[in-house]
Amino acid sequence: MFNDDWETDFLFTQNSIGEPICLICQRNVKRNHKYNIERHYRTCHKEYINMEADTRANLIAELKKRIIIEEKQESDNFEQLNVKKASFVITLALAKRCRPFDDAVFFKELATEVMCCFGREGKEMAKVLEKVPLSKNTMTRRTGQISSHIFSLTKKRIDNCKYFSLCLQVSTDINNKSHLIICIKSVDDKLITSEEMMNVVTLHDNVNGEQIMEALEVNVFNHVDINKLSAVCTDGGIVMLGNEEELEVCLLKRTIYVPIFHCIIHQQALLRQDLCLHNAMDFAVEMIQKIKDARNALNQKKFKSLLDELDADHEDLLVHSDVRWLSKGKCLQRLFNLRKDVLIFFGENVSPDVETFVAALKDRDFIADLAFLCDITQFINDLNLLLQGKNKNIFDLVRTLTLFKRKFEILLNEIKNYNISNLPNLAQIFHDNTPFYKIDMYTKTIETLLQDFSHRFQDFDVIKQNIDLHDNPLTCDIQAQKIELQMELARMREDFQISTETGVNFWKKANDAVYPLLKNEIYKLYSMFGSMHNCEAVFATMKLLLSKHGHRMTDKHIADIIRIKTYENDIDIHELALSTYKLGTSFTPS
Repeated sequence: MFNDDWETDFLFTQNSIGEPICLICQRNVKRNHKYNIERHYRTCHKEYINMEADTRANLIAELKKRIIIEEKQESDNFEQLNVKKASFVITLALAKRCRPFDDAVFFKELATEVMCCFGREGKEMAKVLEKVPLSKNTMTRRTGQISSHIFSLTKKRIDNCKYFSLCLQVSTDINNKSHLIICIKSVDDKLITSEEMMNVVTLHDNVNGEQIMEALEVNVFNHVDINKLSAVCTDGGIVMLGNEEELEVCLLKRTIYVPIFHCIIHQQALLRQDLCLHNAMDFAVEMIQKIKDARNALNQKKFKSLLDELDADHEDLLVHSDVRWLSKGKCLQRLFNLRKDVLIFFGENVSPDVETFVAALKDRDFIADLAFLCDITQFINDLNLLLQGKNKNIFDLVRTLTLFKRKFEILLNEIKNYNISNLPNLAQIFHDNTPFYKIDMYTKTIETLLQDFSHRFQDFDVIKQNIDLHDNPLTCDIQAQKIELQMELARMREDFQISTETGVNFWKKANDAVYPLLKNEIYKLYSMFGSMHNCEAVFATMKLLLSKHGHRMTDKHIADIIRIKTYENDIDIHELALSTYKLGTSFTPS
């Protein structure tokens, strides 16, 4: 235990947890023993050994007074730091939910009233909360600080990465402003990938490749090592489509030689636009709209009532929307399932404008075309669902495309042999007696789809050898690989004659020093975007933000909130508060 005489004899006192602390240098002694304390005193402060008693007493009083002041200052600093942390926590919560800055004041008032309901302790906490600055200006400043902190973390990851790629999308908001959404995907030396939003840049006047390039220079290339760029992925939209070639020229002018891909999901969505049998598809959509016409609510009520009376499998038809990629197949399938009920409805509500619909629903050829369209669009919808999702590696997406192309090829051979077992809706109509002229038409449709399949996804041909190298390093054709990789690949097959590991687990075991060129190609492959999923998520957040209170926000505020909203890693609020802490330079957190 601490002996009170040690204060006079050795100029030591004890702190709040009973540890001995030197009054002069404020160092702690690990063991509460006289020997340790005396050794510290005689070794470090021997000039005080022969001090007179009165002078020693005055010195002790002065040193103790200084410690009390410093402890109070430290306590005040801790309280100020905690107040700042609380302010950051509330700001982060508001930004994650796309709430306006002045909601913080409402939260403060509500929380204060709630705390006062819990007696004396609650009132004490309410007094502390009152000290938390939550004005609109403070929230605006805190949002910018959090956004800058996230940007610095992103930049740090890119500085330490092996390669990164960019994902670009130009979108127009509800105010007819064009925004360039820039997302970035990086891979580190452990083959761990990270996808994040880099920035949202407002573009003025007519958007062109040079303007996009200038935005990239300011917001990306000035902050990162451009030599690490592996690829660029675009959405192929109306704005980007006309500027991809110009953007590529701008990159070449700056000696940036990287492939530019068109998003796989957007390409797949456009694939359905080239589907044959447009007449049957348009007529089916027109038939649905006739029943679901918003201007004639009575028709909708009658149809729903009829379905209820007939105890149908569905309660209503679905409406097609070009914006929703999966809706066409679903609404066609629902029409096919309810075709008999629709025919009864039109029969009971005879009018000149539905005669063509009645004739079509009685026509076996139209029903066969509708069934075939349902089956084919279901195939394409299944592909779309497999392509969607976060953190999809480009080789996974290309592998999915290859698999579905093989499925279409198998389907084509089956139809040529009059086998429609894999087209369940069509099989309901014709069973095993499919007319020959229909077989020829459907064969031509699938052949057209296959041709368009190869054409639309030819951008990814440049990396097919890399994908084969990644998937089958021990069995792929060495001669088909780049010349500079062949010797390392041959050595790898000697070193890994038999390996049970595949994919990322295999390449993690491959040493960078032994196979530098091979690993370099794999790092590039892992860093590449294959789809615009991240950009689409950013655009959805931007639409939500602008529809609520965009008229009150600057372009920078919008970019800051979107960066916070879409950032999925944890944010160290304590570190963030310390980085912006400006009070008391002597403050040192424990």
